[in-house]
Amino acid sequence: MNKNIGSLLLSCLLFLPAWVSADVPTDWKQITHGGLTFSMPADWVPIKERDFEGQWGIKDDEKRQAVVFSIARERHPERMLKGAEKDGMTVQSQGVIAVGALSGEQHQISGSMKDQDLFLKLVILDGLLPKGDKITFNASIVSMPVDQWQPVIEQVMASVVPTSELEALLQGYSQHKLFDGLITLDVRNNWDMTDHTDNVSWEPPLVSIYGAQMIRFAHGYNLTGSNGLLSKMKDPVIEKSEMYGIPAWKIVGTGVGVTYTTPMRTKTIPATTVLYLSDICLAKGDRFGYAITASDEMLVEHKAELDKLLSSVKLTLPEEAGPCDDLVTYEWNEGLKIGVPRSWRKNQDSKFQISWYDRALTTGADIRVSINHHTTDVHPITGYDHPAETLEQLTIDGYPATHYRKTHTGSDKIEKIYDYYIIDSRMRFKAATQQNTPSFFIVQFTTSPSAVAQPDIATHQRVLDSIVFGPEWESETLVKREAQSVTNIQGVDDPQTGPLGKAVDVTETVKNSEPTTEEAAVDAPAADPIQAEDAADETPVNPPIDEPKTEKPAAPSEAVAIQDDARQRYEQAKALREAGALLQKQGKLVEAVEKYRSSLSFYPDDKLEEHVRRIEQMLGNGGR
Repeated sequence: MNKNIGSLLLSCLLFLPAWVSADVPTDWKQITHGGLTFSMPADWVPIKERDFEGQWGIKDDEKRQAVVFSIARERHPERMLKGAEKDGMTVQSQGVIAVGALSGEQHQISGSMKDQDLFLKLVILDGLLPKGDKITFNASIVSMPVDQWQPVIEQVMASVVPTSELEALLQGYSQHKLFDGLITLDVRNNWDMTDHTDNVSWEPPLVSIYGAQMIRFAHGYNLTGSNGLLSKMKDPVIEKSEMYGIPAWKIVGTGVGVTYTTPMRTKTIPATTVLYLSDICLAKGDRFGYAITASDEMLVEHKAELDKLLSSVKLTLPEEAGPCDDLVTYEWNEGLKIGVPRSWRKNQDSKFQISWYDRALTTGADIRVSINHHTTDVHPITGYDHPAETLEQLTIDGYPATHYRKTHTGSDKIEKIYDYYIIDSRMRFKAATQQNTPSFFIVQFTTSPSAVAQPDIATHQRVLDSIVFGPEWESETLVKREAQSVTNIQGVDDPQTGPLGKAVDVTETVKNSEPTTEEAAVDAPAADPIQAEDAADETPVNPPIDEPKTEKPAAPSEAVAIQDDARQRYEQAKALREAGALLQKQGKLVEAVEKYRSSLSFYPDDKLEEHVRRIEQMLGNGGR
């Protein structure tokens, strides 16, 4: 026996305890349920009601008779028709009918099942709900005189109209504003939406792509971070392009998701991802864009809706946005200024180090730069027994300096190229309360893996040329400063190009998960830079906050002040992190995230940042 028809018979006969009079009153009542409004005789009563489904009618348990009106949501309602035919019942298609502003296919089923006569009218509404279900409604007569009750159920069926909310869900569009108004677009209401802080995605009903949704809009780390979409793309092909009137990159590849080729999902093929990535960056160094991941068949099937969605997109760029390659100025200790490409995302900002990271789109190489001062009074190259190549003599804001290069493979088995630009004489600055101890001023660029790209010396030079020491800075020994032209950078020499690029709060940054030298020197003096790289490579997946190093600097008074400050911030961060861990164990994830975020404001930690991001994604998917 057809399972659906059998279930219908049982539900008609087993819920109400007594017979309700078959006389049809004239004062019918109106009901709204499951997105449908309908009328029924006043003496009909609820048999079963759920959130979006229900049954109403009359029945007699002893005589196994019933007249029932039902609303349901089913993934494959057509199977009821096939099952009825298989059970020997007569199934007639009665064509497409109007149901308010919607339409649907009407069918009639009649025949006998288990010594009971069944007459049923069924309508399957056109249009899919976000998860792929269809809405059906039907009226059935079980072992009752069809001539007497058919006019009644026909009246009930004819009274059905969808609510305005259901019409909008199945047929309408809604406008969405993403990322503080950066992107505005219109999307079909029945497309399933996933909304996170840095990415929002949609998928049409019944589309299944493992690993991704069909279309995603995102910015920053979600696209270009170490675990971002770009890092997952295999064999990407990249070319210059345009996106809504601004310069962009078009990147095509696989590796982000797969599609199923069999109903039982036993075989898959790689889905193709087409990513449009802006060459205009936001204030924090974020690129933005959208990606479509699908099979060729999916793209053909949903082309009209995708085209309509993409044509509705409008961009509203913030004032501080600009070309990703333009230099923007950051200020550091005692008025020191440095310009870095706008696409570089700031990673760390402390008394000892300021650093950034980026990904070279054309090669896929990870690029990092850090400025270190007051980390060592021993020359970081010549003072240690580590091989390095001396490449050239140059100046940094007129101070003689030397360019060194070395390669190193850490525990991650990735060979990296390190370029050190070190001022030959130790530098110091006069702080607000005391004289700063002289130490080497180091600008370090890291390129990895070395197999995919060589260092971008032209960009190195642009950044070095932008460095300007404030008046409180001086060399430990008198040197003849050489005049040099400073690269024109936004906020320094050309105020008309935009506002000064101020450094962003470290709590708003997300660190790359591959630790290197600049991540090892967090807030305390670091001795041997090569040892610092090796130690960073051995960082566990989710470590406790690292203890600040307390290596003794040259001047005791300065060392005490620095160590006390670092220790105080470390202790505050550690307490907040432990409080967050306790809340997480208690299942209070929202409160735990608040504690973790507070901890990061005192002491940056890329592993904790990744941990928080995973919790936030889980919360976004409905976790609590």
